[in-house]
Amino acid sequence: MVKKITCFASLLLLLSFYPLIGFGQCWRVHYCKGCVDSHNCDEYRDFNNESDANTSLKMACATGGYVEYLTNCG
Repeated sequence: MVKKITCFASLLLLLSFYPLIGFGQCWRVHYCKGCVDSHNCDEYRDFNNESDANTSLKMACATGGYVEYLTNCG
C-alpha cells in the first residue's frame, strides 16, 4: 500500500511540473515576401507549438518562408 501511495505521489509531482518542461520553447515562422493574407505578413511570428506554426506558414505564404525551432523565445 505504501508503494502505491509513493508511486501516486511521484506521478502527481511529475504532472505538476509537466507544463514547465517545455517552458520557453517555441517555433518562429519567417514569412515569405508574397503573402496571401496581409495580416500575417510580419517578418516573423512566434508560436507555442509546431502545428500552429506550420498551419500559419501554409495559410499565409504562397511561396518561401520557413519554420525555425527555438529553445527560448526570450
